[in-house]
Amino acid sequence: MDHDSWSFLVKRWSEDYENYQRLQHELAVSKEECERLRGEVRTLQQKTEQQECSNPVIPQTSVKDVHDHSQRELYGAEAGIEKARSEYTKLRDLLQASTAQIESLRTENKALREALNSQEGQAQDQRVTNKPDDTQSTVAATQALKVENAGLCEERDKLLQQCNQHLTKLHSFQISVTAAHAENTRLHKQIQEATGQIQQLQDEMEKITAMTTKFEDIKLGYKRRIDSQCQEAQQLKHLIDVRSAENKELQDKVANLKDSLSKSREHNKSLTSMVANLQDIMQHKSAGVCFDSPSNKTLKKDGMEQCKPTIPDQLPQLPGSLVSTSNKQPQLTPMPRERHEAFANSPQVIPEISGDLETSKFLFERSFLTSTIGGNRQSLIVRVVNSQTTLAKSKQISTYLCPSLDHNPWCPTTPGQHGYMFVGLGREKDTFLEPQNYHVFVGLLKDVSYKRRQYSYVGVYRAVRVQPLTVDEWNTLSESVKTTYVSRTKEKVNHNGSLAQMRTAYDGGELAVPCVKLECIDFDNTLFTSLVQLNSNSAEMSGQSPLSGKRRRVSLEDSANGSQRKSRTRKSFIELS
Repeated sequence: MDHDSWSFLVKRWSEDYENYQRLQHELAVSKEECERLRGEVRTLQQKTEQQECSNPVIPQTSVKDVHDHSQRELYGAEAGIEKARSEYTKLRDLLQASTAQIESLRTENKALREALNSQEGQAQDQRVTNKPDDTQSTVAATQALKVENAGLCEERDKLLQQCNQHLTKLHSFQISVTAAHAENTRLHKQIQEATGQIQQLQDEMEKITAMTTKFEDIKLGYKRRIDSQCQEAQQLKHLIDVRSAENKELQDKVANLKDSLSKSREHNKSLTSMVANLQDIMQHKSAGVCFDSPSNKTLKKDGMEQCKPTIPDQLPQLPGSLVSTSNKQPQLTPMPRERHEAFANSPQVIPEISGDLETSKFLFERSFLTSTIGGNRQSLIVRVVNSQTTLAKSKQISTYLCPSLDHNPWCPTTPGQHGYMFVGLGREKDTFLEPQNYHVFVGLLKDVSYKRRQYSYVGVYRAVRVQPLTVDEWNTLSESVKTTYVSRTKEKVNHNGSLAQMRTAYDGGELAVPCVKLECIDFDNTLFTSLVQLNSNSAEMSGQSPLSGKRRRVSLEDSANGSQRKSRTRKSFIELS
């Protein structure tokens, strides 16, 4: 083999070795790429597991980016493996070419050996036949060929050794490529699973997005409703302001009407006093009596002296009053100014009653109230739970009050009037602690005109306990009321002292009269009309006309003088009121 052949062989071997080194480097790069992809897959699996545990709301764009990135990495890994596979094929082809070349070199070497042997044989023959000088040159050539042959053999052995090493490395590289392919397949499968999980997450994200859109629509609807309600509230506020202004105007009108009404009442009182004085003058004139007083001046007319009428100290009650002022009956104690001022802000109820309250059909006995409403005939607080009549059920009456004026001089004397009653001894001390509404029937002062005490309906009242009477207020009560209340205290309270001792305790303030405020809030015309009708029917069945019944006298004189008033005077008196 000549020198050019060996140079070509060495050059091809070095190129193959360089290709082998490059393929090893690409294999290392592919392994690093596989490890990186494996790490990314593990990271993606961990993130997926964390997302499944915590179920956070992942933006749809992030999931899509991760999916695209995984796809790109997978495609890159597949391209790298494909490239490594092509390089492996090239290397295998080169190895096969090198093997063929080695075989050709072996064949050539064998041919060279045969040629060498033949040359040696020829040289031997020449040694025999030729001259000594030719023999020496032949021997020298033979030695040179032997040396060259030994060098070629050594080169051949080195090439064989390197080829075996290349084959071993190529085999290990093939094993690594197979393992990388298997790992790539496994990673591809994991990526597919991750892709399926990502698809599920995307579906869940779509559901969550749909729910979020629905919630946004609901929120928008609620916002619109709230805006609408705010507008309605503004309108209502404006309407309230308008109504408040109208209410203020009405309150001003009511205040003006109250002032006018107060002035009218004062005027009526003065007219009533004048009528009463005129009646007294007529009565005394008929009896031939004239008041003599230093303040009276005599007037002469037609030669006769006339007495100027005097205004009495005590004015009579208004028509419709429930109290008799006969000198045979105890006088009512006026209510103190402080107690009057407690009703300064209370509304004034003015019932519409047609007729004269003094007629007997407007006055009721306790037996009549018991039969028509229920309850007993003795207690002031009448409970009708177990004896409720049809009328009481229709008006939802479970309890009503029947205070009498001889024990409660501050009670209302006309319908709609405010007042107080003295209730709270014994078992009644825990009553009226909270405001409650009751129908109230006031018992009139006893009169010889009636066999039994008469009661008059004055309206619906809100009753609540207030401060008891002070010593000054106790001192304003009449003696008969004080005596009656001391006796009542002795009956209801377990007290060891005598009546005198108890009277001393009241006078000194050790004991105080309990007080309940009665504020009129309504007048039940339906109940009143029903009671009047039933009372009229009862009077007709007993043979007595209710219109011809005895009246309560309102006069400065006794009942005899009051009974002599003429009907036209009574009529004019009522018209003035």
